[in-house]
Amino acid sequence: MKRSFIFASAIILLLAASLRIYHLGRRSLWLDEALAANISRGTLSQTLTLTRGFHSAPILDPLILFATEKISSGPFAVRFPAFIASLLGVVLVLGFVFIPSVDRRTAALAALMLAVSALQIRYAQEVREYSLGVLYAVVLIYVFLSYLSSQGVEPSPAPMCLAMFAAPLVQYGLALFGVGVLLALFLFELAGRRRSRRFVHIFLASGCFGLGGMLSYFLTRRYQWEETAFYLKEYFWTPGMNPLRFVLANTQHLFTSLLLPGLGAAVISVLAILIYIGAGVRSRILSPLAVLACTTFGTALAFAFLHKYPYGPVRQCLYLAPVLCLFSSQCLVEVAGRFRGRIGSFLFAGILAIILVSGIFQIRSANPYAEVEDLQKILLYLRGQMAPADNVYIYSSAVPAADFYIKSRDPSFLYGNYHRETPQDSAVELQQGLAPGTKGSGFSSVTSTRTRTSALSMTWTPPGTLRWRPHRRGAHFISLCAAQVR
Repeated sequence: MKRSFIFASAIILLLAASLRIYHLGRRSLWLDEALAANISRGTLSQTLTLTRGFHSAPILDPLILFATEKISSGPFAVRFPAFIASLLGVVLVLGFVFIPSVDRRTAALAALMLAVSALQIRYAQEVREYSLGVLYAVVLIYVFLSYLSSQGVEPSPAPMCLAMFAAPLVQYGLALFGVGVLLALFLFELAGRRRSRRFVHIFLASGCFGLGGMLSYFLTRRYQWEETAFYLKEYFWTPGMNPLRFVLANTQHLFTSLLLPGLGAAVISVLAILIYIGAGVRSRILSPLAVLACTTFGTALAFAFLHKYPYGPVRQCLYLAPVLCLFSSQCLVEVAGRFRGRIGSFLFAGILAIILVSGIFQIRSANPYAEVEDLQKILLYLRGQMAPADNVYIYSSAVPAADFYIKSRDPSFLYGNYHRETPQDSAVELQQGLAPGTKGSGFSSVTSTRTRTSALSMTWTPPGTLRWRPHRRGAHFISLCAAQVR
């Protein structure tokens, strides 16, 4: 292995670690993070029960958090597994250099794409399963390429079977990715000139994948909510929608804002992919990464058309990032390699520069370190302003985060319930929780169409009128409650 690659790998890893660990424990946990962290605080049996009832993840990530919180349960600690998973994903992509079909430049370029991607940084700092899903997608690609790269000897099916079994237990999107891997293996075996025992291996891997899927279903999936969340509806195809427009629009946003580090990286990647595929069609030769990218993205699209899994720039699709980064890097290296000597070297250096600059602009615009719900600031305000007789109303969507930061429930706090069908019932809770003539405060998390945390002062005056003064913008739910009780 060349020293230049080792030096470049060290720089990429240092960059990835620095971008991911910055601000790791300072940003307030928001609703989804707090739910995931609180679920894993109790016993193992409680973790399983709460994952079934209040979570949307398979069992592996809650179990990792369960083990983590037995050591430490602070914001830095509960985000640390996601940070490690994201960093290991970059490390493993660099390790692709040990696979004969992947050269050093491809591995380094793909690792750089993952390292500077704003969304990879964001979810490396979230108490959710998405960074773990990205890492496991890299594992599946590594096993897939290693299996196909074995020459002269029949490869062992054991790594593939083990990897396929665990995929549905990590993230539900990896079940789709597993289907894509099996399809790619099957296509390569069909295209082979001689028949081997690999068909048997594929059937064994499929069986293990099915067992893992059944285990994930019976452990968690069958108990979790079935209805499509409102924020995911545009990422499913519905009858009457133009299929081509759905595919092109969602793929464009998927490339530019989620899977690749910015618009510049997406543009040169798409151009390189088109050139590579055009040359591959003429020569009737496509690389394993090209076939895998087609089968995995095709599977994701098929499930979106069946209304089973979203397709678009949403976190549920983050698992597609490694295969796209690797395939894009392979195409970019192939295009640069067509120019010999210094021209090719300068072109590759230009590609590196575009990806790095594009990633920096994406980080600046997306701001992965920004607060989603700045609950810590609200709690700090309340500590300085509350009198002994004051009460605090916490809107339902802020309750999980309040429970995370305030370990035992405060009797002066009124914890709101989730009134999905009758949101006006929050007014009744306010009226019951604050006696006439008393002063109180309230705060919320998810308000209106924008996610925001709000704090305000409230005073009850006869005959039951609520007066309030917002301390931050966005107190929409309090306006609703006040209208109901006046």
